[in-house]
Amino acid sequence: MKAQITFDTYFKAMLPDDVKTCTTRYTEKANPLDTFEAFGCTFLVLNVIRTTLEKAVALYFRQEGFGCREEMVAFWQLLYPGEFPGKRIVYVHFFTRLPKETKAEGE
Repeated sequence: MKAQITFDTYFKAMLPDDVKTCTTRYTEKANPLDTFEAFGCTFLVLNVIRTTLEKAVALYFRQEGFGCREEMVAFWQLLYPGEFPGKRIVYVHFFTRLPKETKAEGE
């Protein structure tokens, strides 16, 4: 099934380069085996877990594309001004980029 997951342009270079391999959201945006498009690439959702925001940051900040926890918290607070409800339930969506389709000779 096709899912709708949008990304800030901050992640434009990270997604195609496989630097960012998960996204944390307040709501569940997709299910495992769903696909979504972002920045000209197609991605396959591998898993979705439910956890607290503080645990998601502590465990997955690197997979989110950040160098440290503080960077992820600061970015979250840019998206949601001044907000970081650590105990709030979030959904972490893990994904992988699918290879671009190649056409057979003569197509």
